[in-house]
Amino acid sequence: MAAQACGHVNFESFSNMWWIKTEEQFVCNGTGDAAKEGLTFLAIVAKAMLPAILWGCGTAVGEIPPYALSLAARNARIANSQFDEIEEEIRGAENSGNFLMQLKAKLEAWMVAFLQDNGFLGVLLMASWPNAFFDLCGICCGHFGMSFWKFFGATLIGKGFIKVPMQVLVIVTVFSDSYLQVMLNVVRTVTPANLGVAEKLSEALEKYKAKFRNKSVAQAQGVNIVKRLWQMFLVSAIGFFIKSCIEQCAQQRAAVLAKKTKEKTK
Repeated sequence: MAAQACGHVNFESFSNMWWIKTEEQFVCNGTGDAAKEGLTFLAIVAKAMLPAILWGCGTAVGEIPPYALSLAARNARIANSQFDEIEEEIRGAENSGNFLMQLKAKLEAWMVAFLQDNGFLGVLLMASWPNAFFDLCGICCGHFGMSFWKFFGATLIGKGFIKVPMQVLVIVTVFSDSYLQVMLNVVRTVTPANLGVAEKLSEALEKYKAKFRNKSVAQAQGVNIVKRLWQMFLVSAIGFFIKSCIEQCAQQRAAVLAKKTKEKTK
């Protein structure tokens, strides 16, 4: 949307993360409409592709902890509580009598078998589309003893270099001016005329685009308290997740040492 509003892609877009913010982020530095003739679909895709791929690679790194904990439990020959919970959940759902729960259980059971049978290719295929059940993949791959580089390589390629580029292409297409007008026309058709939903959406989009065209509007926004609170929540959640991973590794290590000590005393 910034590219469509500015008429070019020569704006700064990398500083809008965490607490880093510059005066130039997403601010048009050109004349706008006069430059639109040189604005192409590929130019917008190229502008968005690098940060999107970096994001995709980051999500691949985020899949390592479940895999590592599951693999550690397997190598230590102790109970894998995560995988046991998955199996128990599948059995419980199959006997629940609820169609949706049974369908979910069948999908999970199929995914477990598919990963076990297909290895690298299975992980690659599961990572190459927006898969809400992908956390299950890391746990299963660790439980089955898949090597780190096979698991991480397939996950990195699937998430960072297949799924994300496809998402960029779809999003750039959907948020182009022509497709936005199509969507507004659909909204105008399916909603009551007296509500003016399409007109309100169009007005909101124009105001949003104005932030890119007018530097003073962008600067006048100031600090967004809700955004800062959300960022603090994310940092806290990440910290808690790291802490829980360390604690679980420590507990598994303690269980291994306790088992060895018990065997020596026999």
